[in-house]
Amino acid sequence: MKKENVKTIDLLQEGTLLPPAKDKCQQCAVKHEEGQAHDGNSLYYQYWFMKQHKRWPTWSDAVEHCSPEVKEFWKKQLKAHGVKI
Repeated sequence: MKKENVKTIDLLQEGTLLPPAKDKCQQCAVKHEEGQAHDGNSLYYQYWFMKQHKRWPTWSDAVEHCSPEVKEFWKKQLKAHGVKI
């Protein structure tokens, strides 16, 4: 099957993220309590972060805004699931 007129776009350069629903976190598009970690696996968060910081996020980035206690909780939970942070 011949592909004609197929255009590939660079999502980072040409793409636009649709905003998350108003009841979701505006940075990761997931519903979580204020002060909790962003969802580091959220595709929205990954592209939002890349557009803001010109690099892909890490789990450390996802918890950076949290209190020291919340950061420690998330680090322990992520480590227990084999995630390096």
